[in-house]
Amino acid sequence: MYDVPVILYNMNSILMGLLYIPSNFILANYMFKRYGTHITIGVGIGLNCACLWCRTLINQSFFLSMLGGVFYGIAQPLILNAGTEIASAWFDTHEVLFDTVVIISWNSDK
Repeated sequence: MYDVPVILYNMNSILMGLLYIPSNFILANYMFKRYGTHITIGVGIGLNCACLWCRTLINQSFFLSMLGGVFYGIAQPLILNAGTEIASAWFDTHEVLFDTVVIISWNSDK
């Protein structure tokens, strides 16, 4: 498929998972603390758009799809961690747990 070896084809999803873990703990925490929620979500959305554009060009080059996977692995923690940041900024400490569950449930894929 796409004239690439199977291992390279499977590496696309493995690469996203490997990038998700460090960007979840290092990049997302740093950006939320340093730049705030508004900028961090904007960067996450921009990287997600770059991911989608790279993925639509898969017929041009398979490596553009891999580049899209890199963008996706970095962008997802920036968007998915926003729920806890919003809940902790907007609500009192005794409401944060419930509101975080509501925000994350609303954000999850169906």
